[in-house]
Amino acid sequence: MSKRITSSRFFIIAAFVVLLFFGGFSLFGYFAGSMFIFYFILGFAFLSFLMILLFALIFRKKGKQDWDKDREEIHSKLAIYTPEEQTSEYKDIPQPRFHSSSGRYRIDAYVITNPPLEEMCMISKLPLRTNQDVLQCPSCEAYFIKKYLEDWLREKDNCPVCKFKLKITV
Repeated sequence: MSKRITSSRFFIIAAFVVLLFFGGFSLFGYFAGSMFIFYFILGFAFLSFLMILLFALIFRKKGKQDWDKDREEIHSKLAIYTPEEQTSEYKDIPQPRFHSSSGRYRIDAYVITNPPLEEMCMISKLPLRTNQDVLQCPSCEAYFIKKYLEDWLREKDNCPVCKFKLKITV
């Protein structure tokens, strides 16, 4: 998003520089003696400003369309996690909940009953054991020991790996 804002600012600043540069030459007498040249340069600067502004608006719309496409892709991935599609590995697959205050979806972490023993907790870096409560992020599928994830979520409200809004209601 900051890339789009930066490019828009660049185009606006460039337009003002063109306007001041060409307008300044004619106003300070470099092309004195002919009003045609003055108006030609002023018109050229104004048209340059309009073209730059038009390009900035076009690229801004394209960026918004890309953002809308990304948001639809995220929502379609969230729709994959439905109770009808749950596997026996998960006790209960949570549904995404929309939080109006943040304008984003938040999903409960998965409870894993049979964690893969070759994986480790992404917070503590300890290996997973079958007698531990293990949770998994639905977005990046990273594994966490419940105790460490609870401590993490007291401080922050997102996954430590992918920054997806996450909560525990187990």
